[in-house]
Amino acid sequence: DACRRILHTLHTEHEIIEGLISECGSQPLPQDPMWQCFLGSAHPLSPPEEEPPHPAKMDYAKLHCCSKANTSVCRDTCKEISTHWGSQTWQDFDQHCEYNLVETELITCLADVREPCQLGCKDLTYCTNFNNRPTELFRSCNVQSDQGAMNDMKLWSNGTIRMPFMNIPVLDIRKCLPDMWKAVACSLQIKPCHSKSRGSVICKSDCVDILTKCGDRKRFHEGQTPERICELLSPIDDPERCIPLHRYLMPSSLGDSIVEEVIHPCNPNPCSSSNICRVNRKGCADLSSCEPYVCEPGCKLGEASEFLVQQGARIQVPTHAGSPGCYEVCVCGPSGRLENCVEMPCVDTDKACIVEGQRKNHGSSFQTDCNTCSCFSGETICSTRTCLGSSFSSDG
Repeated sequence: DACRRILHTLHTEHEIIEGLISECGSQPLPQDPMWQCFLGSAHPLSPPEEEPPHPAKMDYAKLHCCSKANTSVCRDTCKEISTHWGSQTWQDFDQHCEYNLVETELITCLADVREPCQLGCKDLTYCTNFNNRPTELFRSCNVQSDQGAMNDMKLWSNGTIRMPFMNIPVLDIRKCLPDMWKAVACSLQIKPCHSKSRGSVICKSDCVDILTKCGDRKRFHEGQTPERICELLSPIDDPERCIPLHRYLMPSSLGDSIVEEVIHPCNPNPCSSSNICRVNRKGCADLSSCEPYVCEPGCKLGEASEFLVQQGARIQVPTHAGSPGCYEVCVCGPSGRLENCVEMPCVDTDKACIVEGQRKNHGSSFQTDCNTCSCFSGETICSTRTCLGSSFSSDG
């Protein structure tokens, strides 16, 4: 009903998509038949003269991530989805960047903006092996993702897994390792957070194993093998950077026991979309009506953003032009909007630092001796601790 009403009353593609997201209460699920139909048949009109996007419709949180892109295609597409999100741009990004190994930093940043890791997972009816994990982190433990995993399994049961840049022919997954396929579908939807993982890549050994046993080799394209497919989809086997399926092939070790010691006052979020949830660590004068959380007013980083910052905070955001290294500092005002923005001098982000013979990119952090350093526009800035020994290590 909402879909019919919106298509009758709204006109531009952006308005229609925003309306559907608002009414349906979730972001587009590419495996959802309705979204598949809608996005697949979308033909954006080309206006005779493109106007710059209105600043109010920008997503500054996503725009921050664009500087982390390693290719110009992904940097430009990232700017598109940050300024005027549309179906074609989203599909282009999915096809060229989402699974591009050189864009891991960009993808991780966007994942942190869209779906930050949250503690605990419970109340799922399909991906039940993910329940009762109060001390583990997940990006998307919710009803929509639970339903999305079930929809994925139904689609894959037709014999083809459709990816943005390839189709993978498979045998009947209802008979060939069904529990493992379910763990794949649930992992890709619920997105467990591991220390260095963006939460949507299963480990290569699992990928090769499941496609070796359940891939329909008769329908593989020439030159297509489980190893080559997995090299594109899941090229990593470090359990800190990928999702090991064995963890989710069985229920949580806690079983169905109620764990009273661990609570998550802000998950799910009890506050309105314009408020930030904070755990109430101070308690209340009136204990009879004391909530374990506090809702504090905040500002969205642009009208197209769901990312909130606290009222009164000063925030550095990319300029409207989106030029690399150009920022302005704004204040989150009482109106719930970013105000009093002041442009800062642009920074040359191409200038690298040379440290002990190694090149360090602008914005990277690293250790030299016992001090933490960062490279800022060609200048190395370090803490000033007195070091006992002399060692050098790098993490960025």
